[in-house]
Amino acid sequence: MLLPDKIVRYKDSVISKFVPVLQILQTQKAIMPEQLYKKTKDTFSSFSEFIQTLDALYAIGTIDTDKTTGEIICL
Repeated sequence: MLLPDKIVRYKDSVISKFVPVLQILQTQKAIMPEQLYKKTKDTFSSFSEFIQTLDALYAIGTIDTDKTTGEIICL
């Protein structure tokens, strides 16, 4: 997970990618991961960076997944 430090600039860190993801999640309370990626793919340099962003948001308790539908939910 890329966090800002002396080597990694803030705009290159995972934290800077929170905003576009959360903006979409706040307008659509639940969304499938592939749809979320399609809407935010211009923000990410790779799919793994997208997954790292989702992991970080999950770790801090901002998002969760609906176990029955597989959708990402903004808490």
